[in-house]
Amino acid sequence: MFAVATSIALFTALGELALVAILRLGLHRQMHLGPHVVWMTPVALLVVFSLPTLMLVAGSRLWRRLARPCVFVGALVFLMMLNLILVERHFSIWALLILSLGIAVQAGRLAESHRPGFRHMLHVAAPHLIGLVLAATLIVEGGLALRERHEEAGLPQTPAGAPNVLFIILDTVRARELGLYGYDRATTPNLDRLAGRGVVFDLAIAPATWTVPSHASMFTGHWPHELSHWWSSPDHRPPAETIAQFMTGNGYRTAGFIGNWYHIGRDSGFGAGFGHYDDLGRSLAQIARGSAMIRWLSQRRGVRHVIGLYETLGRRHAPDVSRSFLHWIERDSDRPWFAFINYFDAHSPYLPPAPFDSRFGDAAADREPIVIEELNRRVEPTPEIARAERDAYDGALAWLDDQIGRLFKELDERDALDNTFVIIGSDHGEELGEHGRWGHAYSLYAEIVHVPLFVFGPGVPAGVHVEAPASLRNIPATIADLAGLEGKPFPGVSLARLWRAPDSRQAPDDPAFTEFGRYRSLYDGQYHYLVGVSNDLEHLFDHRADPLDEHDLVGLPGIEAVLAAFRKRVDAIAPPVDRKADVGTPPSGN
Repeated sequence: MFAVATSIALFTALGELALVAILRLGLHRQMHLGPHVVWMTPVALLVVFSLPTLMLVAGSRLWRRLARPCVFVGALVFLMMLNLILVERHFSIWALLILSLGIAVQAGRLAESHRPGFRHMLHVAAPHLIGLVLAATLIVEGGLALRERHEEAGLPQTPAGAPNVLFIILDTVRARELGLYGYDRATTPNLDRLAGRGVVFDLAIAPATWTVPSHASMFTGHWPHELSHWWSSPDHRPPAETIAQFMTGNGYRTAGFIGNWYHIGRDSGFGAGFGHYDDLGRSLAQIARGSAMIRWLSQRRGVRHVIGLYETLGRRHAPDVSRSFLHWIERDSDRPWFAFINYFDAHSPYLPPAPFDSRFGDAAADREPIVIEELNRRVEPTPEIARAERDAYDGALAWLDDQIGRLFKELDERDALDNTFVIIGSDHGEELGEHGRWGHAYSLYAEIVHVPLFVFGPGVPAGVHVEAPASLRNIPATIADLAGLEGKPFPGVSLARLWRAPDSRQAPDDPAFTEFGRYRSLYDGQYHYLVGVSNDLEHLFDHRADPLDEHDLVGLPGIEAVLAAFRKRVDAIAPPVDRKADVGTPPSGN
């Protein structure tokens, strides 16, 4: 029975891998499954099929009919069909269950009527299938390692003394929740200490309100509306040179270590140009995701509530991401390196581990985690729910800060930062009930677009604050400048000019601009302007006197001239958007 189960499990794995390959390579679907799936799917399905086999073997001791092929094979074929059909999840689950059951019944009947031949076929197939899986694993894993070494060996020479660059994004972290921006809770003592080593940007502005367009802009220097066909097109190739491609072309070892693998993994094209891109990792949870049925079950809200699993299956936490990065820089190499790290621990659902889950209140530890979509569907969350979610977010941020402190302690002990520029920022903020919303990607108020940003490294002055608005779309130009690389391959300007010439004002080609679909936001030295589908939906705030965007100035005397100037500037940055279009709108779980 176990030989039969092994054969059917491996047949299912090969069928599932073939379907994934067709969908990914033929139809260009984002499957969010890395190359390691070639062995993870067989392992996951061997475990999935072994559980009912154990139950049937045990049950057959009491009732022999459970060992009959019509029952045993039928049960396993039912599981096989569910896994194969759920690879493409655009059908009614009830239709899938009925179809799987019908095929399972027929397979059981065939196995019963051709018992000797069926048993012989599966016994013979098992070792061959195992050999095929092992060979495919060696080819894929070995090929990845060989390709990385080959590409690194072929890199051009870098200038003598070229610095390393470490670029870190704290996914979904808003500026106002950090101590260095005046927050009264001790959420980020390590980030506050690191920021003291260099230059802090007091008004850093994200280029978009959700992960994908914001990272696309930070990787290329282009505005999201110039890149929208990147993540919405079937090939997912970046339309402009990325910072990773530029650094690789200048002889740097390059690597990315990703917490938010769902949105900035290889499937979305963000691995382009990196010599090493670690987005999915190798964990038990990722192995479990190798099964389409497990992936489907893990996304069912009812199932998650029943078993108490609120965490996203396969979510990569800071220790794993940091460990992979430290392992990569251990490799002996005379080349400078450029590394990008994305930490995802402050993203919803906010699930900090103990003792951080109760750092700011026991209610956060005792709550039943609520996904942001549920909070936004409530007319008004109770004060207890709102407070618990806010405390949980702060706890998650404190947990992330603790892990960053551990990372930099390790880097300092290794002297890995002696010739390294470090840039730490965020892709967007988070609404925690302000303006009636939770989460992000729903508005362009300050809590969403104002993000942390600071830089330190050789020659960067310590303890300096830049007050001028600064856009994170300038990150590529800044990295090229700090690395001393020739040319101006990226739009925008280097933010280094803001600490090299403290009296310089915001340049015309450096607007602090944010966009989300049809909506636009722009900061200048005094005001924050927001506009919707047309100029009849406008807001204006004095961000110096009103940094939380609470008092709209539209309609007050003397404001019309200010609005007219902002309209002209916004139209010069991004053309008006068709009201029927919604370019850049995120999917659920952004």
